[in-house]
Amino acid sequence: EDVLITTVTLEIEGRKFDQELIALPNAKRNRTLLGIDFLKKSGIMLDLRNQQGVFADMPQKQFAFGEHANDQHPVDNLDVNLCTLREEEGRCLNTTQKEKLVAVLK
Repeated sequence: EDVLITTVTLEIEGRKFDQELIALPNAKRNRTLLGIDFLKKSGIMLDLRNQQGVFADMPQKQFAFGEHANDQHPVDNLDVNLCTLREEEGRCLNTTQKEKLVAVLK
């Protein structure tokens, strides 16, 4: 399965962060999930109950988080690198789970 890898600049509360993102070209309606690596790098701490975040260096300034679409940077303007997923990357899934994942990605 081919994947696209690119680095984008994310802006959160006026702060900019370069983040590598991975996209599956055949998947429909992809959503981006920023993980622990991004939270550590950015210094963001999450309050999931109240759907707010704070930067560790400014805990008194809270900001709301959630789904947000930014139309300023369409995907077709991104530089991408094509790579291939390794065979072992799906090895933790059982046969039924693998079949369901493949069906979703088609």
